[in-house]
Amino acid sequence: YNALFSSYGKTQDIPNLMRYVAEMEANGVQPNTGTYNILINVFGKKKDLETMEAFWNQLVCNNLRPDVFTFNAMLAAYGKALQHDKLEEMRAYMAEYHVLPNVATYQNLIEAYSRLGEVESMEELYNDAVQRDLPLGVWAYTSLLTAYCNRGMMDKLNQTWALMKRKQVPPNVMCFNAVIRCHAEAGDISSMLKYFNQLCVSNGNVPDTNSYNYLLLGYGNARDHESALEVFHNMQGSRVLPDIMTYAKLLGAVALSNDVELTTSIWDQIPEEFKGLEVYDSYVECLAANGHTCHAFEMVDEMEEKCLDETGDAYARLRTVCRRHHSET
Repeated sequence: YNALFSSYGKTQDIPNLMRYVAEMEANGVQPNTGTYNILINVFGKKKDLETMEAFWNQLVCNNLRPDVFTFNAMLAAYGKALQHDKLEEMRAYMAEYHVLPNVATYQNLIEAYSRLGEVESMEELYNDAVQRDLPLGVWAYTSLLTAYCNRGMMDKLNQTWALMKRKQVPPNVMCFNAVIRCHAEAGDISSMLKYFNQLCVSNGNVPDTNSYNYLLLGYGNARDHESALEVFHNMQGSRVLPDIMTYAKLLGAVALSNDVELTTSIWDQIPEEFKGLEVYDSYVECLAANGHTCHAFEMVDEMEEKCLDETGDAYARLRTVCRRHHSET
């Protein structure tokens, strides 16, 4: 039965999996800890926390001992769901059952606290793993870099990058992206390009959509629309698919040039499904600032028809912008 559960879990064939769970129970076959580990892991990855917790409760009620794999699956699921209290509850259970964490435990927890923005807890876990001489892999460092980037902690980010180099942990594309984004947001175009170029020649890595998006972000912040357009053309030439953020950052950079004709030509090239709130925002601001207030008002009306902002705050703000520019002209 465990082999069946594992197989159906990998293919996400939940109906068949649950059919055999029921058959196992009907045949009086007693599940073991491994059985529950498989089921907890399957439903944790599906983000079905209710079913995952039901199997956890069954495991405990059947007087079976959870092991490190049980806790790793639970911690990974709660971390991705940003459920801080549940993470702490599972850590307390680990201590109660005297289950020693392994590398995967630390990496799951470091990722979880990175997602939650709890830098001190993340660092405490990292230091504990190092003291235990556990060989943390690239995913732990990805989480560290991402957290430092999100908090704008440039010094810590650079220290972690240097630490990876000393420990000979090869960065993955997500590590590079975190460093590229941090420098882009800081307006350090030279460093942003340095790490992007390193990414391009690194073993086993190629720039992805986010890599190019962060270059567009950086050039937008630098008000360099020509470089932003060049990045977009290079992205197309590399057959990397753009997403909604790509077009938002591209149009935002071009709109800052105050060249309405160029901005409109980019706007016309954007597929309708990628014309989100940020894209409209940049276009309306550009139109209004350059004397095209009637067109800008029409765009705000179009945004409202598409229900792009549930609160309505964006429409009110942009109409205020349009009225201000209209009175000035």
